[in-house]
This record gives sequence, C-alpha cells and structure tokens, in this order.
Amino acid sequence: MIGWMNLVLAAVLALAPLLAAGFSGSLSFCETTEQDMVSDMGGRGSSALGFALQTTNATSNGTLTTIALLATDPASQLLRGLLLWATDADAKRVGTWKLRDGSAGYTLVDACSGGAVSHTSSAAKSFAAGAATKPDGFVLTVPAGAKAPVVPTSTTALSAVFLLQGVGMLFPWNALISAPDFFRAKLDGSRFAHSFENWFSVTFLVVNLATMAVALAPVSPRTDRMLAVGSFAVNAGVFVLLLAIAVGFLGVNPELVFGVVLAGVAASGSATALVQTHLFAVASRVKGAAYTSMLLVGQAVSGVTICLVQLALQLAHVEPKPAAVFYFSSAIVVVLACLLLYLPLGKAVAATEMPDSDDEGDDDDDDASSLATSSITEHHTLLTGTDLVTRRLALFRAAQPYVWAVVLDFTVSLALFPGFTSLLRATSGTQSTFTAAAFLVFNLGDTLGRVLPSLLSRISPVFGEGGAAFNSRTLIAASLARFAFLPAFLLLPLIDSVRKNPLVPTWTGAPPAVVLLMIGALAATSGMVPTLALAGAANVEVAGRAISAADRGVVGRIMTFAMLLGLAAGAGFGFVVVGAATV
Repeated sequence: MIGWMNLVLAAVLALAPLLAAGFSGSLSFCETTEQDMVSDMGGRGSSALGFALQTTNATSNGTLTTIALLATDPASQLLRGLLLWATDADAKRVGTWKLRDGSAGYTLVDACSGGAVSHTSSAAKSFAAGAATKPDGFVLTVPAGAKAPVVPTSTTALSAVFLLQGVGMLFPWNALISAPDFFRAKLDGSRFAHSFENWFSVTFLVVNLATMAVALAPVSPRTDRMLAVGSFAVNAGVFVLLLAIAVGFLGVNPELVFGVVLAGVAASGSATALVQTHLFAVASRVKGAAYTSMLLVGQAVSGVTICLVQLALQLAHVEPKPAAVFYFSSAIVVVLACLLLYLPLGKAVAATEMPDSDDEGDDDDDDASSLATSSITEHHTLLTGTDLVTRRLALFRAAQPYVWAVVLDFTVSLALFPGFTSLLRATSGTQSTFTAAAFLVFNLGDTLGRVLPSLLSRISPVFGEGGAAFNSRTLIAASLARFAFLPAFLLLPLIDSVRKNPLVPTWTGAPPAVVLLMIGALAATSGMVPTLALAGAANVEVAGRAISAADRGVVGRIMTFAMLLGLAAGAGFGFVVVGAATV
C-alpha cells in the first residue's frame, strides 16, 4: 500500500490540553494542513513528539490497510489528540477511514466525510501496553486508481538507488586520482609537480576524517538533509571547476592551479564525508543489511568502473587532457544523478522500514508484513545534554566489537593496497599490464566480497539473519587472521627501481597468476568483513532491547566513521610495510 500512496500523520498534540480541547468532538473544517498544526504546536511536528505510524495487513492491491499509532520514544506514553489523514502523489486527500474496535477516544471527522480521524476529547490517552484507551488501529480504504507517489518504494528499486549512491560516494575521488598525467603536465614547473598526489591524498583523507567526526554530532533531520543536498552540490561544483581547468579556462600559473585544485580536493573530501555518513545512516535505519550492503557494493563498483575506463582509455591511446575532461565530466553526471535520486529517498526508505521490536503498540499482528510511514523519517529522540551523550555512548559500546572488526580489516587492506602492490614486479609479461591487472583484480575481488554475504544467505543459514557470520567475535577473528597477508606479500619480488630489504626473503619466481590470486583474496576478504560487520552492528541491543530505527541510524554513522578510521590507519601502516620491505 505504501508503494503507491503517502500516509501523513498531521499532528500529535502530546500533552497539549488547550490545543486538544480546541479540536474536541469533531473538526469544523477539513482543510487543516500539517503546517497549520505544526504552527499551532509551536513549530514541533508529530515526529518530534515521539510518535510514528505503523501499517499492517497491507494487501497486494493496496486498497485496504490498518494504521496504528505508536509511541517511538519511551517518554511519549500519553497524548491528548491527533489529526490523521492520507494523501496521494499529488498531495490530495484520499481514502475513507473506519475505527477499529478498541479505538476509544477517537472519531471520524464529519466535515471530511470519513477522510480523516481525530480525537473525541482532550483527556490524556495512554499508550502504555495493554491500556484500555490505547488506540490499536484504524482501517483505511483507498479507491482504485489513486496516483502513486513519485518515489521508488519497491525494495528492488531502492536497492538500485543505494547501489548508485554507493558508486557516487567514491566516483568523484576515483576520477580525480585517475588523471595523474594531466595534473603532472598542468603542474610542470611548480614545486608540487612530483608530490601533488601525496598532497591530494593527505588533504582529502584528513578533511574527510575530520568532517566525519563532526558529523557524528546530533542535528535535526531537516538540517541533516540540507547538509546532504548541499554536499552533493559542492561535489558537483568542485568537478565543474576541475573541468574548467582541464579545458584551459583557468590560467597557466601552475602554483595557482595547485592551490585551486587542493582547495577543491578539501571541499570534495568534506562533502563526501557528509554524504557518506548521511546515506549510511539512512540505509541503516532499515533492519537487515540490504541497503547498507548495496552502498558498499556501489563503492566497489565505482573502483571497478574507473579501472575499466582507465584501461579503455590507455588502449585507445587517449591523451591526458581529453582523458581528464572525460573523468571530470563523468563525475559531474554521476553526482547530479545521485542528487536527483536522493531527493525522494527519505520517504522511500521510510515506506520500507520495519517496526522496531520494542515499539509500543505492535502486540497485534506480530507476523504481519508491516511498513513504517514517511513520518518516521522525521523522527528523532528528544534526548538532550547528558542523556543524549549517555545514549550515544551506550550505542558505541554495543557496536564496539564491530567497529574494531572494520578498523582492523581496512588497516590490513590499505597497508598493502595500493601502495605496496604497486611495487610488485611481474616475473613474466609486461609490467604495465601486470600493474593494471592488479588494480582491476583488487576492485573486482572487493566487489565480490561485498556481494557474497547476500548470495550465501540464500544457501547457508550461517549467512542468514542472525547467523554465525554476523557474530562480532567471528568478525574480529577474521580481521585478525587477515594480518597473515602481510608476511605473505612481503615475500613477493619488487620492481627493479626499488631496493628490497636483504633481510626479507624473496620468492623470485612468483608466477603473476599466483600474485593476482593473492591480491584477489586480499580484496574479497576486505569487502566481506565490513559488509557483515555493518549488518551485525545494525542489530545490536542496548540493555537487552533491540534499538530503534533512529538508533540504527546513529550506529550507521559510527560504522562509517570506523571505515574511514581504518582507511587512515591502513594508509599510515602502509609506510611501515613499505619501509620494512625496502632499504
């Protein structure tokens, strides 16, 4: 049902007797809007008061469903009044309501011809489980032909959207670092001509990490979405600027070019961090790992795509300047596509959110297929100050084992790839082909590792929901076991331009196929562990209770920060690995 209509919880007048009294009995008009109600409540919408909608018994043709009002905040156990209606894609009211048995204290709005539900008195109504006055649902019937909202609400469509969003997270950065020959020529004659790659990498990583740490601080949902939209725009603007540089619109002073590009890299790093934390938080709100997995797969697909494009451009002997124009133009298109698909994403995700196991009011139809409405996208707890810090610390402690699994996983991966693997020597064939193949194999392996959990869940209960593969101890053990890759890779021969440490033995005849197989194994395990860890972290419990959708969003942000922290640790540890292998 939610696939083709929006349910709008117009107002919950929690403990506001004067406002509730004003609407006692039945409403005298039917054109009240949610904005009017929010204004009357001092600017606070229903979601900010700790209530949400749950739908059950949704039929396949979407004509009949049951709507229940839930308290999403433990403090929200009482309310005095509400106004509830449904709208279609054009924001027109649709459907007729019927009170279900047990919905004492509520009535159909006469002026709306059954098109809305309100309260009968301003008396406080309890939402505590088992309370006689607790509304256990209203039945909504919508006529055939109601227009669908312009949002992709099927899980297949949403998975595709999150896949593209994952691609869009890293595609701009991958596009930037894929044009070293262009930047080398553009910066020729400057003091940064041979060090710009390090400057770009360090700047992007530091700004990205700092922004992500700041993004862990709580903000309102509206601010969060505005930051995300602004970040998409910033990233697109950065690559418009890079495109202008590539076509020659910005002077020839290499020092000026370096300064402008470095500022753009910093801006892109910050924008990428905000988008990444926001999208992982949105994806994590839905129980299970479907959408977080698609984000991770999309990130890997981004790397594969860039590798294939690089290979194609090299085989076509495309010059650095037109290649850079192609990379930067592609980044702009991808970012703008992600922005357009992001705009309706919040409501679409809300339409597929499963209710939380500890929500009040879900004692009926436990096994029914339940969907959460768009009002949940606005929900955030009313905790402030010490209570908020305490709650977030509790969430961090619950997710901490998964955090360590991710940090350790990425530490090993980045310690070896791409820095150390770029130094490996081909014992047969051409070096350039081997290096390109190594990058492609890693990205393909990483993609496979992120897809595998979903594929294996269909054939093995180990990877099913709650399976042993999601156990935090298992994942930490797997991450620690990956450190065995370090000595294995140190045995491989290095290119002639570097001098290998004589204290480190060398497998001089290592076949390229074996080396590529090792790189593929490194990549596949690198992709699988964080995919499982993010899914496991979304199902943690605090004080023996399952966490809410809002808390899962916070955990999603924590895990996103853990991934970047692992990348930073791995990049630093990579210097140690290269230092140990060379003299």
